[in-house]
Amino acid sequence: MSRLPTPASDRTSRWHLMLVANVDLRHARAMSRRDDAKERLRREREELELRKKAEREARREAQRQSSLAGATAAAERRASTPPSPMAEPQPTFGEMLAATGLLKNASIATRQLNDVHAKEVANYARAKLKVISCTSCAAPKGCCRISVGVQLYEAVPIAARLIGEGRDTPELRAILEAAATSMEMTSRSDYDAPCVFLDSAERCSVYEDRPSECGKHFVFSDPALCSSSDPDARVEGVLPPPELAIRPFELEKRFSVEARLHTSDQPYHGALPRMVLVCLEAWNRRDYVEFLARKVPKLSRRFDIAIGGVSRALL
Repeated sequence: MSRLPTPASDRTSRWHLMLVANVDLRHARAMSRRDDAKERLRREREELELRKKAEREARREAQRQSSLAGATAAAERRASTPPSPMAEPQPTFGEMLAATGLLKNASIATRQLNDVHAKEVANYARAKLKVISCTSCAAPKGCCRISVGVQLYEAVPIAARLIGEGRDTPELRAILEAAATSMEMTSRSDYDAPCVFLDSAERCSVYEDRPSECGKHFVFSDPALCSSSDPDARVEGVLPPPELAIRPFELEKRFSVEARLHTSDQPYHGALPRMVLVCLEAWNRRDYVEFLARKVPKLSRRFDIAIGGVSRALL
């Protein structure tokens, strides 16, 4: 039979229960304050994000209104300003190239890059005790039957040469168009057609202004192997250092900026006959900036697909 608790033990139990209850109450209050702090911090962050969003929208609206106001003011000024009878017309592409010196600079840049290529390969040949056989080549020109990509600045001296020599004829433009279309529709590995600038003796008729893609190919083997149909024929060739490969793209960017052409992620480059044809078409145009921006990027992308190894005929 159990004993009844004594008054002292009863007081101890009540004190213990009160102590536990008090601890639980303080813990609950602490948790409540922490939750309140979290909720307050969340609301503050939301309010801050809303303020930032409102400020961004206000800035955008202010910029839009400012642009509209500026465009309206510019239009009003143009409308109120009578045309000057002495205003000079926009120069043509050819006139701009001559006046700014870009035609001369483009030709110099291309020739200097080809000279650097030749010197690098000559140094390599001496170090390896080899002889470059291209200089004495009398064989059919296999190196002139490949797909060649050029930058716009490289096509400019060639176009100027054709115009100066009286070779810019409708017949030549038709040949350039056919060759360009073929090059843009055929993968680089499948392309095999003579260059449009080879003369009747299979010599390059624009050799001094040939693009860097043509000026960087050298072989040590028998030149006859370059055009051989023998699948076992081994052509021993060499290319300049890789760091020279990006030089044409750097020169193209500089040319585009100095010529004040529209710039984009798509550089002004494409198939050799296409870029020369585009230069001839733009030569006497005063709207050459818009003409080149409208025409070249689309053709560049088409050529990029071809040299990437995909025949357009299979797309």
